Amino acid sequence: RADGDRRHEGINLANLGNVYKSTGRSADARASYESSLMIHREVGNRRSEGIVLGLLAILHQEAGRFDQAERGFALAIAIHREVGNRDGEGTDLSNLASLLHETGRLEQARGAVDEALRILRETGGVAGQAEDEEILEAQTMLARTEGIWAGPTGSASLAVLLRLLA
Repeated sequence: RADGDRRHEGINLANLGNVYKSTGRSADARASYESSLMIHREVGNRRSEGIVLGLLAILHQEAGRFDQAERGFALAIAIHREVGNRDGEGTDLSNLASLLHETGRLEQARGAVDEALRILRETGGVAGQAEDEEILEAQTMLARTEGIWAGPTGSASLAVLLRLLA
């Protein structure tokens, strides 16, 4: 805040929200994400706006606010498409599929998964799966070796990479 760099302030607030979320402080995470979202809208950072909308949608889903989560994912996906963030689009389509599955809309969930997989193939991305213990191990590794605190979402990619290399 001291240097007036609002864009990075918004990014840091989203990162703080990730820390709060990973430590079970959902209300604090939501407040950080909402502050981040406000800043990204203020400075016109549409890419980060889409990312934070997806993070908020996940919080809504976890709290059982399914309508808010679905609206959040839809808006995030639209913004990702607008700015050409194919990775973000695929991620939030996958998250939307999870929500649709959880709410019993299996055909819609299948459509969202198919679209996410199409994006994954088009972008040459890799999908993988990691267990909670592997993600925690990746978090610990990042903290110990790099001095970085990464939430579960950020550590999942490292956990998958370590699994693929094993």
